[in-house]
Amino acid sequence: MRHRRSQGFSVLELMVVLAIAAVLSAAAAPRIQQWAANQRLKQATRSLADLMRVAQAEAVRTGTNFLVLLGTDATGAPLPPNSAGTPYPAVAVQEDNADGLIGAGERLIPIEPVEGIFWGVTTAGVAHPDDGSPRSGDFPSGTTFQDPLGGAANWLVFRPDGLPVAFTTGPYQEGGVGSGTGAVYVTNGVRDFAIVLSPLGGVRVSAWDASQNQWR
Repeated sequence: MRHRRSQGFSVLELMVVLAIAAVLSAAAAPRIQQWAANQRLKQATRSLADLMRVAQAEAVRTGTNFLVLLGTDATGAPLPPNSAGTPYPAVAVQEDNADGLIGAGERLIPIEPVEGIFWGVTTAGVAHPDDGSPRSGDFPSGTTFQDPLGGAANWLVFRPDGLPVAFTTGPYQEGGVGSGTGAVYVTNGVRDFAIVLSPLGGVRVSAWDASQNQWR
């Protein structure tokens, strides 16, 4: 018996070990999947915040307006697609003709779509406290920006001085200083994030803390 034990596990012992491993794996799988989903949400949020920062920096560097379009262009049409045919969720556009639209040959800086990430919120009950947009009550829809006439918008423009302002098309019209403030809200169905843009162009990222019922 001692000799046989020294040769390794018996078949029965191996089956018990495999059964325990299977149970533990099944129990851990949902947590692992949610962790992965949360990581994708964090990365998508960072990418969106970085897109705003890049648009601002490039507007200053090039001396041209840079649009930031979220979900659609300023006419409500879908954004251009990636190589797989899926529309980009957001793009920055170097404006060469100051019409507020994506023109042929104009430089695009896109971010790629991320599976399982959506505009809006799931558990957040209020807008971010720094969301100074007059339309901050629109936060469940995903954006709180507005056009110069006060209508809901999911776009803005960074001027060559780096300030974000509202705009509308047909004809193109820009709002004044402070009109570009607002926020973007994104969710994966469990966690919520906000990207808040200040009137002077500062970008802040926050997560909704469901346990404390507040943004952090």
